[in-house]
Amino acid sequence: MDAEELLEIAEQLKESGSGFKTFEEWFTHIRNYSARLKEQAARRQAREDAVTLSTMHSAKGLEYRVVYILDANEGVTPHHKAVLDADMEEERRLFYVAMTRAKERLHVMSVRERYHKKADISRFVEEYMGE
Repeated sequence: MDAEELLEIAEQLKESGSGFKTFEEWFTHIRNYSARLKEQAARRQAREDAVTLSTMHSAKGLEYRVVYILDANEGVTPHHKAVLDADMEEERRLFYVAMTRAKERLHVMSVRERYHKKADISRFVEEYMGE
């Protein structure tokens, strides 16, 4: 792990703990959250024929047999408000995380037209495809 990744993780930890008054309060929250994630994973494995609808943000740490990424178009992924380099990198990271959630198959969908206007495929898809 490089220094930039470590700093990003440290920043996420700082942000995560900012709403708690004590370390013990925050640590209890983390333990409870971890237990809930494990329960969700166990329920998911018990229901093999289930569909889970989630955002790229909430897919972190989870895996699915098949993943569909919808709206892989410029202005959606990356979001049109992502103008700074740091914002664009965060969008790219989220897209990568979403792609790597697939254990067997990944389907990435885009549209040619959105709201009666031409829509371009996401630059992230083009980067992934090596174009």
